[in-house]
Amino acid sequence: MNGGALVAQSLKRHGVEFLFGLPDTTILGILDAVRAEPSIRYISVRHEQVASMMADGVARATGKPGVCISQCGPGALNLLYGVASAFKDSTPIIAITGNIDSKYVGRDAWHDMDVPALFAPVTKWSTRITDVRDIPAAMDYAFRLAVTGRPGPVHINIPIDLQNKEATAAVPEPALAGWESKPLEPSQDDIDRAVRALAGAERPVIFAGGGVIWADATDALIAFAEHTGIPVIVTDTARGAIPENHPQALGPSGLFGSPTATRALKEADVIFGVGTRFPDVSTAKWQDISPAAAIIQNNTDSGEIGRHVPVAIGIVADARRCLEAMLERWEGLRPRQRTDRAARTAALKEAVDAELASALTTPPGTHDRIPIQDMVRELDAILDDETIVVMDGGLFQLTAARLPFYRPRSYFASIGLGVMGYGLSAAMGVKLARPDRPVLVVSGDGGFQMVSQDLETAVRAQIPVVVVIYNNNAFAAPRGHQQRSYGGRLIGVNHTNPDFAELAMLYGAEGRTVRTIGELRPAVEDLLKSGRVGVIEVHGE
Repeated sequence: MNGGALVAQSLKRHGVEFLFGLPDTTILGILDAVRAEPSIRYISVRHEQVASMMADGVARATGKPGVCISQCGPGALNLLYGVASAFKDSTPIIAITGNIDSKYVGRDAWHDMDVPALFAPVTKWSTRITDVRDIPAAMDYAFRLAVTGRPGPVHINIPIDLQNKEATAAVPEPALAGWESKPLEPSQDDIDRAVRALAGAERPVIFAGGGVIWADATDALIAFAEHTGIPVIVTDTARGAIPENHPQALGPSGLFGSPTATRALKEADVIFGVGTRFPDVSTAKWQDISPAAAIIQNNTDSGEIGRHVPVAIGIVADARRCLEAMLERWEGLRPRQRTDRAARTAALKEAVDAELASALTTPPGTHDRIPIQDMVRELDAILDDETIVVMDGGLFQLTAARLPFYRPRSYFASIGLGVMGYGLSAAMGVKLARPDRPVLVVSGDGGFQMVSQDLETAVRAQIPVVVVIYNNNAFAAPRGHQQRSYGGRLIGVNHTNPDFAELAMLYGAEGRTVRTIGELRPAVEDLLKSGRVGVIEVHGE
């Protein structure tokens, strides 16, 4: 068995169903072995950043690592884009890169770069294989590490000569399948102190992060919130951790959230952060957290406790185990019911709902094209809780992210890095992993154009995602900054787009153009039901 076959067998034993990449000579040994393995479907893309973001989509939809592959040199640099996004959002992916023949590595040969060093800052582990016999152990370690503690990407670089070299190494059964690893248990002393602090608080809030999703702790979160009467704020990677129509759900705070949720965070005297790093996007670079607040922080990674904000009580544990232990201790302590707390939560919820309605109200004045508020309000009326929404990056996201979500793993976006081009790319991975649920992309024209060539991938691989493009013919975020801060002097922000519906049809997809808001519903409903790749261009302002 050669090195490529060792990689393929390792992927198989870790339950990998999909491998995303772009073929080149330095990975052909692995691809040849994957071709002979019927349990793994290899899907070739048109740009490597799409491959890494498809792996991201698989990981977020399933909770298991997604896998991508590229050549060394330029291919690895392209792949890095999605790997860095996964790192910032704590998403477990396995990135495999090929390399030139080992004897030329480090000699400034064609395509030669220090690829492991490039990946090191945005992965939990980045290594080059120097002995074909090390491949099985390295692959096993990579899968375990990706989901142990704070999830994240890992990178393995394998020169082409080692992919083709025969070896006697056996591929072990996974020593500890990462997604089945034993959850960290909390300290009972920490749990007792945390419960007592929350029980005595006047204005407590629960601040739930993406760790709640990764730990499958949504039921535990809801149970704890309902028993304690404490309102819940979520980070952008934890959307759907509690249904956003729940009476205690305040939705996200910060850049993509509601002013009331942000105010509740600012006014809190005790903040219970569960499964979170306290990200800057949700806290206005931590300015929305009062210095007087007592902070309880739960995270599986001890290095994240107190990293961004001073912490009174740190709980290093799996989010679900933490919440279950907190609930058990709360029930044993039997603190008195706080009617004032319930009234405050109800008032906060009422204000959040009113703000959402206001945020999606058509701006005053005459509109020649469709305001973003109208598009998002109509999407809210169209979509049910079965639909998974994948959001691209751009100014439109400030409004589009106000869509409510009611189930975990129903909303995905590149939050920490905020990359453009994420929408279509990740959505293809999501749809492959969850063929039972409709998948809708909400994108701007700028982000879509960065990966539009991979409509061909979606059509060829029969991945029926629907993309709604809010087209205002501009990079609207920097344009707005130039208008506000640079005297309206514009440079490089306005551009001309093709007819996106016609472009989609040239690739073999369905295309629709929406010029009035009444045309959006039939277009979305028809394409979601069609089972085909679809693009809907909305003429935005």
